[in-house]
Amino acid sequence: MNRIPSPAALPKAACLAAMMAGTVMAATGASLGDTGYLLRGSRVDAGQQALEQGRYADAAHHYRTALRHGLRGTRARAVRINLCAAERAAGAYEKAVTACTEALAADADAWQALVHRGLALKQLGRPARARGDLQAALTRLEDGIAPGPEKTAAALAETLAAALDSLPPVVTAAR
Repeated sequence: MNRIPSPAALPKAACLAAMMAGTVMAATGASLGDTGYLLRGSRVDAGQQALEQGRYADAAHHYRTALRHGLRGTRARAVRINLCAAERAAGAYEKAVTACTEALAADADAWQALVHRGLALKQLGRPARARGDLQAALTRLEDGIAPGPEKTAAALAETLAAALDSLPPVVTAAR
């Protein structure tokens, strides 16, 4: 059975990517062992395996290839979100922003893409945009769009709140 490593076994930057990959699978009604059924195709399976192993650039490559080959529906949603996670965890922040924007264009309810885009924007030094995405994701979480078990939702809400607190205050220009 494929498993996402525990957060303690991952580098700090990768913890949220692994947690989010698990929530995507949970949100679509599948376990990580079900990826062959839910997300058919060797590219998607290879992407999932690479993501779980911390090979984020490889995962992103496999996910992009799978999307080019016509995934639809729930499968495409999960792959788009995992592409966001992989690009961000690989440090490809501009690519992560693009992938997340495309995921949100395809599915406005892909709140996980807001998380990854917000964190990528934070890394790119765009605090106002990062704050908007992270706050929108936190609001959706607080409104009950939870990623599976309540404990996971609480941990994610705490992570988002900490990310928001770490952003510099938004300064508006005087008129």
